[in-house]
Amino acid sequence: MLKTIQQTLGLGWTIGWQGINVADKAGGVGGDITVTDEGKTLLVFEVTERTIDRERIVSTFNTKILQHGIEDYLFMYCRQNPTEDAKAAAKSYFSQGHEINFMQVKNWIAANLATLGARGRGIFLKETLALLEEPDVPAYVKTAWNDVIKDTVAG
Repeated sequence: MLKTIQQTLGLGWTIGWQGINVADKAGGVGGDITVTDEGKTLLVFEVTERTIDRERIVSTFNTKILQHGIEDYLFMYCRQNPTEDAKAAAKSYFSQGHEINFMQVKNWIAANLATLGARGRGIFLKETLALLEEPDVPAYVKTAWNDVIKDTVAG
């Protein structure tokens, strides 16, 4: 989706990402996806299926956000909403100059696709198909994509 936004709006972003289930610490980065522009970090994404609770926020702040000086950190979650104590912990870091926010992946993608129009949706499809053709993409991701397409067509 970020590459779609970048291309549709003609932004000079550099978008770096880790492979699926690659530890951030091993890669020396603060999250799964990092968006930079002219060397300045704009936004870091953590994409997760795990529960986002207070302990996770505190740990992420101490081991990633603080160490890398990240100002804007976005937890993208798949299913389970962040806990209330996670939201409270995230708010406590705002006064220290760090924004930690939460967004459900499907909602974020749908809102962006609606906003970017037909051109953006075409770019998204092209980029998604190109990513799915990469040899290091796990088979279960390709299968999940096929399931989404089947559900969309049948729906």
